[in-house]
Amino acid sequence: MQDFIERMNILLNRGVAAVDETCYFTDKPHAELIEQLKMFLYNHQHLLGNIQIQTTQALNDHGVDLLVTNLNNSYKVGFQIKSHFDVKEKDFSSKVKSQHSDSNVFGLNRWYLLICSPLWDGKKDLSFKVNYLINTFKMHGGEYVSTIGPDSAVKIFTSGLVDTQDFNQSLKRNESPSANFLFTKFNMGNQAQTLSRLNSSRAWHQTTSELASTKIDFDKLLTNLSKLSKQTRVVLTAIIIKSISIYGNLVDSLVANEYDVRTAFNIDQNIMIHEVRLLEQYGFISIQTEGIHTFLEVRNKDIGWSIFFDIKKFCEAESIPLQSIIVELNFSLFD
Repeated sequence: MQDFIERMNILLNRGVAAVDETCYFTDKPHAELIEQLKMFLYNHQHLLGNIQIQTTQALNDHGVDLLVTNLNNSYKVGFQIKSHFDVKEKDFSSKVKSQHSDSNVFGLNRWYLLICSPLWDGKKDLSFKVNYLINTFKMHGGEYVSTIGPDSAVKIFTSGLVDTQDFNQSLKRNESPSANFLFTKFNMGNQAQTLSRLNSSRAWHQTTSELASTKIDFDKLLTNLSKLSKQTRVVLTAIIIKSISIYGNLVDSLVANEYDVRTAFNIDQNIMIHEVRLLEQYGFISIQTEGIHTFLEVRNKDIGWSIFFDIKKFCEAESIPLQSIIVELNFSLFD
């Protein structure tokens, strides 16, 4: 079984796309996505072995869109595709969890969940719903589930034929992702080198040696942020965007109302609670309650000055999306 699963994992691991590339999935019909995946698998039968691919409405009713059977040993894997329309539904997560349970009727060796939706569809940020479900299966799905997020799924649908030699080399190097592996590389980000743009924009007038010392703090921040999931960094960004300085410009401490952040960015309350607790645990925020209001104060984790305040002001002055730095970890923009 392991050889078949490894081959399937390597075939599906086509890399990670940029967020805007997931727009490919906007309004793509579910039936069309099934046919595309079916053709992708048919075109690579020579890499998977003697396989049979089935797709029927009966399968769809039980949590499987495509059933792939290795005829040499009867091992089976099932594919469930969730489209843009599916992700937009209010009961998206509960439906997928139900389909996951239903899929057991097929006696699968592996259940692949492909989330084929844009992460941003021009109207709404869908990354919260997508990442919440992915994290749920990562924690509770076990070896039975492999979840493929939009930024990896889009590579399957837009890549050409997989080169046989490259495939065999990956197989030889045992580069198959493990079970329940979201096909996303760990992002250490792009380090700042000179901080010259930041120095000029914030009118710090720091010398070269002073900037070298400041860069140590930015390298530390980059390392700390890289330990967070992308979804958690998205929530941190939302908090910073909605935050204000406690005493105007006199004190460089950023505080946001939790309710304002959640409603402004359409974040599910349960997701918000989970992510806020993680951010508090990692030392990026502190939580303060006043009456019925919950306030989130941005902390400058292990750094002795208001680094997030300066990052926010820099982005506003330079018309740089804060997401590019906090979420995408592109600290080279400071140069």
